[in-house]
Amino acid sequence: MKRLTDLELRRLAKRAAEGLESPREIREGEGFGVAVLPSGKLSFFLLYTLGGVRRRIRFGTYPETTLAAARDAVAAVRAQLAEGLDPAIERTRQRNAVAEAVAEERRRPTVRGLVEEYTERHLPLLAESTRRRALLELKEIVRAWGARKACEITRRDVVLLIDKVRDLGTGARVNLRGAPSFANSLQSRVRDLFRFAVERAIVETSPALVLPKKSAETERERVLSDAEILAFWRGLDRARALPMTRTALRLILLTGQRPGEVAGMRWDELDLPAALWRLPAERTKTRRAHTLPLSAPVLELIEQARRQSTSAVFVFPGTGRNLAGSINTDALAGAVGAAWQAGCFDDAEGNRPERHTAHDLRRTCRTGLSRLGVSPIVAERVLNHALPLPGVAAVYDRHDYLTEMRAALDAWAAHVLALVNGQKPATNVIPLPVRSP
Repeated sequence: MKRLTDLELRRLAKRAAEGLESPREIREGEGFGVAVLPSGKLSFFLLYTLGGVRRRIRFGTYPETTLAAARDAVAAVRAQLAEGLDPAIERTRQRNAVAEAVAEERRRPTVRGLVEEYTERHLPLLAESTRRRALLELKEIVRAWGARKACEITRRDVVLLIDKVRDLGTGARVNLRGAPSFANSLQSRVRDLFRFAVERAIVETSPALVLPKKSAETERERVLSDAEILAFWRGLDRARALPMTRTALRLILLTGQRPGEVAGMRWDELDLPAALWRLPAERTKTRRAHTLPLSAPVLELIEQARRQSTSAVFVFPGTGRNLAGSINTDALAGAVGAAWQAGCFDDAEGNRPERHTAHDLRRTCRTGLSRLGVSPIVAERVLNHALPLPGVAAVYDRHDYLTEMRAALDAWAAHVLALVNGQKPATNVIPLPVRSP
């Protein structure tokens, strides 16, 4: 019989697809050939006899399986026949081996498989900013152990990974707060990951139950002075940042809210007639719903954002590949860093201030509230922190503090705007009395 060629197969496939070929077989000798199926597909096959029994084995359809690949498969089958093996039985063994490998992966997954399950089932429960941090930590874990079985990871493996990150930083990027901070958060993530693995019956015991004490971290204490607040506010106008990014940064300073919460602000969270921002629990780091009064300058900034926004959902819509979402904390951090680097925050003499971050604006607001005489309970309530109340008072005090927070944020906004407008800020702010718990 004539040897099959690619040209012949292409012509045959075209005719079969057009319904011009009836089901038939074309053999080139020694049992190898191609069959035209009723569906119009071409299927490679090999006929062989073993133990007096005539058998057929298929090798896939054309053109998904090329002629060359089919010939290679036929050569492998003939080699098995030469050794007295039955190709059909060998195929069954191979399929069983693959199925067993899949089942084994489900029973004893690799670290990569564990991370995928953890990402799917646990990460959606975290706040957005925490989720982004967790993804960086999980990426580091997969880089180190991805191909290894989760049940084979030892406490020594965990210690060595944490030490490596602490000493050298991450392989992917240098964390903004430094290697010790990232090493500590990575250690917590490993512990949480393997706690999840125990709960899911993936491992019997966690290798991260007993670990060395975490590294000491340097707490950020950066607070902008009044002069720096003025330089920051005015410097944003000179910065090469999107208008909505400038607005978001000013909102962080005036409201004291977390950068991620401001970046993800949604129109349906805002009650502008009542001058309130109602943050749902799933959008806050503390997982507590938070209602924040909005001062007049903040409302004006939000109105500016409305004129700038192209989204019916987000006050600060994303750009580029994130058009359907909002801007993120990386965009805010990048804008502050680039503006500082460009000298936008330098003073009149050209002196560059100590570098600050978007989160430092939140700390500046909190410190400013104390400077204005605002009660610690009210100031902490503004930031959506747990109230600093003793004993059961923290449990039973359910006052919303909206009136007190509004007075505090109005006073803080007035202070900042006085700086910006070249006026002398008020120094006789009298805090509202706080109700006794």
